[in-house]
Amino acid sequence: MEPENASIASLFRSLVACALLGHRRKQSGWLNNQNTTLRNMQLAIPIREYDVPQPPGRPMTTGFDSRSVSLTWAKPRKNPDSPVLGYIVTTGWRSVKADDESGFQYLEQELHTNSTETRYTVNNLQPYTVYSFRVSAMNIVGRSKPGKNSYPTVTLMEKPSGKPRVTAAHNTSSTSLYLSWQAPETRTIHGQFLGFKLSYRPRDEPESKAVEVPIENPSATEYTIDGLETYTQYLVSLKVFNPEGNGPETIVVVMTDEGAPSSPRNVRLLSVTDSSFQVSWWEPARANGILQGYRIYYLHNNVTSVQTVKDNKSAMIETLARLEPYTEYKLWIRAYTTKNEGKPSEPIYIRTDVKAPGEPLVVNLTCQNGNTMFLKWLRPKIFYRTVDVYHVMYRPEDQDTWERQVVETVNNTVNHMMYLNNLTTNKVYDLKIQAGTHSQVGDRIMHFGDFSETRRLLLQPGCEAMRTFSPRSTEKDSIILINLEEHFGTIAGIVCGSLGLLLAVFIFLILRRYSQDNSYYYPQEKYYGHGPTPELPGWDSNDEGAIPVHLFQKHVSELHMDQGVGFSKEYEEIRADSCLDEYAAQDSQHPENVDRNRYPNIVAYDHTRVRLRSKGPSKQDKDEYLNANFVDGFRRPRAYIATQGPTPGTFNGFWRMIWEQNTIVIAMITHLFENGKPKCDLYWPDAGSETYGDVVVTLIREDVLASYTLRTFTIRRLRSNGGKSSKEPQEKTIYQYHFTAWPDHGVPLHALPLVTFVRNSSHATPVEGGPIVVHCSAGVGRTGCYIVIDAMMRQIEARGDVNVFSFLKHIRAQRNHLVQTEDQYSFIHDALAEAIESGETHINRGCMPRYIHSLQCIDVTDDKNHPSKILEKQYKILSTYHPPKSQYSSALKIFNQHKNRSPDLLATDSSRVYLNPTSETDGSDYINASWLLGFFDRREFIIAQHPLEHTMATFWQMVWEQEIHVLTLLTSIDGQECLPFWPNGPGMGIFFNVGYQKMKVSLLDELDTPMWKAIRISLEHYPTSPNNSAPPTSRQVWIFHAPSWPQQCSPLSTVFDLIKAIDEEHQSLGGPILTIDRYGGTQAATFACLMSLWHQLNFEGGCDVFQMAKLYHYARPGTWKTQEDYLFMYCALEAFVTNNGTTIPSPVDIEQWRSNPPYQLNGCVRVSRVYTDGSTVGQRVSKVYSEQMGDSVCGRIPPDGQESASLLRHAELNGLGVLCVSSSATNSTSGCSSS
Repeated sequence: MEPENASIASLFRSLVACALLGHRRKQSGWLNNQNTTLRNMQLAIPIREYDVPQPPGRPMTTGFDSRSVSLTWAKPRKNPDSPVLGYIVTTGWRSVKADDESGFQYLEQELHTNSTETRYTVNNLQPYTVYSFRVSAMNIVGRSKPGKNSYPTVTLMEKPSGKPRVTAAHNTSSTSLYLSWQAPETRTIHGQFLGFKLSYRPRDEPESKAVEVPIENPSATEYTIDGLETYTQYLVSLKVFNPEGNGPETIVVVMTDEGAPSSPRNVRLLSVTDSSFQVSWWEPARANGILQGYRIYYLHNNVTSVQTVKDNKSAMIETLARLEPYTEYKLWIRAYTTKNEGKPSEPIYIRTDVKAPGEPLVVNLTCQNGNTMFLKWLRPKIFYRTVDVYHVMYRPEDQDTWERQVVETVNNTVNHMMYLNNLTTNKVYDLKIQAGTHSQVGDRIMHFGDFSETRRLLLQPGCEAMRTFSPRSTEKDSIILINLEEHFGTIAGIVCGSLGLLLAVFIFLILRRYSQDNSYYYPQEKYYGHGPTPELPGWDSNDEGAIPVHLFQKHVSELHMDQGVGFSKEYEEIRADSCLDEYAAQDSQHPENVDRNRYPNIVAYDHTRVRLRSKGPSKQDKDEYLNANFVDGFRRPRAYIATQGPTPGTFNGFWRMIWEQNTIVIAMITHLFENGKPKCDLYWPDAGSETYGDVVVTLIREDVLASYTLRTFTIRRLRSNGGKSSKEPQEKTIYQYHFTAWPDHGVPLHALPLVTFVRNSSHATPVEGGPIVVHCSAGVGRTGCYIVIDAMMRQIEARGDVNVFSFLKHIRAQRNHLVQTEDQYSFIHDALAEAIESGETHINRGCMPRYIHSLQCIDVTDDKNHPSKILEKQYKILSTYHPPKSQYSSALKIFNQHKNRSPDLLATDSSRVYLNPTSETDGSDYINASWLLGFFDRREFIIAQHPLEHTMATFWQMVWEQEIHVLTLLTSIDGQECLPFWPNGPGMGIFFNVGYQKMKVSLLDELDTPMWKAIRISLEHYPTSPNNSAPPTSRQVWIFHAPSWPQQCSPLSTVFDLIKAIDEEHQSLGGPILTIDRYGGTQAATFACLMSLWHQLNFEGGCDVFQMAKLYHYARPGTWKTQEDYLFMYCALEAFVTNNGTTIPSPVDIEQWRSNPPYQLNGCVRVSRVYTDGSTVGQRVSKVYSEQMGDSVCGRIPPDGQESASLLRHAELNGLGVLCVSSSATNSTSGCSSS
């Protein structure tokens, strides 16, 4: 072959070999080429095919630690034509806890060795993890198939790198803390998870003092630490551990709760008087909390009194006053915190000093001879311990200077006699005696009492009245007259006269008893007691201590300062004063009557006790005992009867008392059961008639309202009156006002419902009616609140001032323990302040237009340059309340904030709807919904925001749990913010999972009306247990969708069409009405408020918009954004009243109302004048006038306060004013439109 041809053939062979590199089979052969371009050249070219390498051998582990594994493997079979260029290591892993059968998860990132060596170290592995490796070889063609997997290799352990996350840390008591956590991720444990190590120490202690608690349970999520110090900050750390050691720690700071303080130290007596003593002490060695003050207890005659000191200085001094003279008291002191009262100090025994004795009684002063007088006197009736000395003072009548003789006594002698010698004959002498007692405090202190009455004696010769005296000492007398023969006749006469007098009294009593036993029963007789009532100090005879109404709000605010220390001092003074009064209660403590007292410590004073008339000649029927007392009212004695809740043994006597005292109204302020304990027995028939003794009681009707229940009874007597004619009716009507809004503990949250209850029940008694019977359980606490509030409101009307302090002191002398706690005393002031500020806002149907118009009058009595309208003042009062953040503790929690549409309308803790927690997730009991009261029920409405997409499940949970059947939806469904929460079409259903529960909402049908759409929903609730195969329970719910209410209601009276339709449906279905707008605010509250006022208007013939709106603001603050929202309800009611409840066109059109603001009226100003009555001078009484005098007054406008109702009536009778009239240019009386 030619050299040129050889070169060409060699090049050609190389090209062909390159073209065949990808062939999978290796072959040798020759390629015969007969290419025409090479013409006649024929070449034989050898060909080789190249392939990927064979898989390498199984990797073997030659070494490992916690983060790396060293591998080696066998080379694949050698191929000289395609040598191995390198290896690829693929890493697979699985958890140590995984089953051996489970596969490995391979990492996407492969490791290239970039070397032909058959060993490699894999780094950056995880500790305590199972790894498996496989190796692939690579040449110029590509990579081989992976070799066999290495045997599993477990990397070594390391200390954990993850920290547990503390989810809760708080105290559970004063000596224990609770901690809950979540374990770190498993991949951060780096070893066998052995558990947790918890350590704790006081914050101010070194770390060496920490106590470590191993928790050898990897699944533990909580732990309670006990045996800690009270009220101490602790550093608590938590970490995980494995066999290699501990992980990083999580540290939280937690404080134990307040505990009981230790006893006060160094209690000492500083000074003592006859009615007080002063003590000092040091603060406890361990406060165990924030000290609020101290309570000083002092015991006398098994009666323990307490005086509270609201101060926490390190050294304290306090004086206890109003104590009994020469009386031993046992005293001890306790410190207290907000939660606990501490240990008592060591008791000390203190005896008060003696008090000056009373005046001695001179029983004999005679002339012995011309210059000597004989004197005899008796020891004072009132003295303490002993009488130690007497001062006998005498002087001639014509002189100013007294001579003094000091007579010391021995053994506290009763009778004393002495001669005064060397006196001047024919002189008239004055004489008086003073007793004295040595003080027990100081040796040289003597307490002298008052002088006896001054006696006068003429000394003259021959005046001897006693001829022979022979003094002889006895144990009782200093001098005894022994010559008694000449006085024997006198003594015998005295003795006989005394016996005769006693016999006459005995005969009189027998005859009187006989005449009483045989007397007839007269129904018209009034019997109040056995003789006159003791005179008690008057409380309204002067104005001392009375607070004018315009200063009362300021007075109450001052009493509330410093945590109510003003109330504490006043109430303590009242309590101490009543403790000093010792009135007999023998009837209550009589063995036959003890079982008739509901509580052994609540007795009825004898001098004011209500006594029942005798029923006949049977002795056992006489004066049947009742634990009841007459109590005075304002300018009316015995205006009330305060009594306990009747017991089964006193039912008969209770109804006899109602009949005999001509009572018309019973005010009941207790539940039959509170906290599971009986507080009062059912003393009336719950249906039909029942006979109690000789009184038949019939229940006529029962009206249950939100705050109280009104029951109407008729009573009649069974006994005849012996044929005697009687003018008294044989049947009477009795009204029982039963207040049901007083909580089991404390006082009502809002005062307005109680003020309305007191006003309505009190004014239900006619002038000729008997006393109002008031009772709670014991007849002292809540009963006293009712009496004081009613009496003070009458005093406000009559005199324009308030005097709670004096009045309560007065009536406590008529029944013990009236107004039983300091909280009740404080609540009385708050209620009266509320009544004064709000005024009388209940408006009758006929006065509605005039009242609404007057709301828009200018108050020219306002001192401001631009006086506000009355509507503005009223709106300001009802929207003043701004709850603290603590009232929003649930709504503001981080895990609940996303459930609220607006931060301005949230559910307060006191009124929010609570859900049953359905899972362990925090906040599963929260939904932004609030309870609102209606006219008939305190929980008649639920107001809520339109549910968000992620709150629809909890929304339907609330509907199910609260048994809601009627739902008012006032929002437009826009498909963006306000989504439908029910299915789109009939027959369709939506499932909602609520924790462990499951609900299905199905659409049944829809009904369209011009004003709203009625949607009928089926709500199904599935069993919570997965093994429970019981069918679901279902309930139907009506949704009234009215997105244009009330904006498109024209005429305005048609606002009530929707209310009437929903009320009709609600009466048949029951349950609360759920009302929804976008934010749960003004629109929904307006619907609920108007529905409640509509009920009140139909039931009472009037309504109280102000009170209802204010209570709604308390329940859901921020509901009323502007005063226009408030005025709209007045105008809607006025439109309803104007049309007599129909929907005929009204002169009030909503478009005109919206476009023409109703508070731009003419001819309306507010002026004030001063009126006086016979008892009060200069009291300011505000009246509303117009520039044109005309119509009569229909009512008063708050916030004027409680003016004198009698003066207002007097002004009305004399044509002295109108509330407000419009100018001649205004046709609408109310001012709700200008048409």
